[in-house]
Amino acid sequence: MVCVSHEGETGLTIEAARAFPGPMWLVTGKAESSLAALADEVVVCTPEVERSRCHTASYTCAVAALDLLHGEEIGELPRLVEAALEAQVDLPQRDKVIVVGAGRDWPTAQEAVLKLREGSWTDATAYETEQLLHGYLAAVDGDVHAYILEGRGRATERACDAEAALRKLGCATTMLPSEHPVVDVVYFQLLTLALADAKGVDPDPIRRTPGSPWAEAAGSAWDG
Repeated sequence: MVCVSHEGETGLTIEAARAFPGPMWLVTGKAESSLAALADEVVVCTPEVERSRCHTASYTCAVAALDLLHGEEIGELPRLVEAALEAQVDLPQRDKVIVVGAGRDWPTAQEAVLKLREGSWTDATAYETEQLLHGYLAAVDGDVHAYILEGRGRATERACDAEAALRKLGCATTMLPSEHPVVDVVYFQLLTLALADAKGVDPDPIRRTPGSPWAEAAGSAWDG
């Protein structure tokens, strides 16, 4: 089993590691932690632990590390990420945001929505392409700006079908090319920053500033 935990202290992951009868590897940002103590192998994939609770580098580094463990070539990813960081992002034209993806793009859609909700407090939802094109479409209307991950092959065809359906409903749409999960999520990280800046909010504490209601509800972002 391969566990992924940036700080190595996630309670549910620790429970899973203790329950698993076989070897356990850990992909993390810390060489020493509760999970590291349980692991047969520890892969430290980030140079330091992120202070921001709206994790960005730790996510992309973990995804790259998992690809490497699967024997994939990741040497081009730093250059591609640098290029992605130069992208110009436009703020959504509607109050609600959905992110649509299929196959390898589905986890990216979920992570994109997590960043938007955490860092900019945006009403955002992830949809798997086929689910959207079936019953889920009934809950979507013209108040939505849809970001659609293009995918490849058959996924691209269905992404185009989704875009056409959403436009008929009056949604604003943005089709985004799919390069690699490490690269594709950068657009949404930049979008989160742009939205946070427009709203005048700090994305780092994910609304859990010490003493806030969100900190009381879900735990403070930092000690103190």
